[in-house]
Amino acid sequence: MNPAVVIPVYNHPRVTSVIAQARALALPIVVVDDGSGEETQAALASFARAQRDQGEEHLTLLRHPKNQGKGAALLTGFTAALALGHDAALTID
Repeated sequence: MNPAVVIPVYNHPRVTSVIAQARALALPIVVVDDGSGEETQAALASFARAQRDQGEEHLTLLRHPKNQGKGAALLTGFTAALALGHDAALTID
C-alpha cells in the first residue's frame, strides 16, 4: 500500500497548521484549494513555498478556480494522488 493524505480546503487560512501536523504522518500530502479567497490562497502559497525552500517535496498544492464543493475537491485530490502513484488516501478536513 502506498498512501497519501488528501486535504480539501475552502476559506480556511489556518489550514497550514493542519498540514504541518499531517506532516508527522510522514506521508505525501495533496491539498486541494476549492476556490478559496485571497487570504487562504496566500497562506497556502506561502506555506508551499517555505516547504520547497526547505527541500520538502511531499506537498502537492492544487486549486479549483471556483468553489465546486467538498466532493469535487476530494475527487481532484484522489485523482492527483493516483496520478502520483498512490493507491490509498487518508482524508483530513
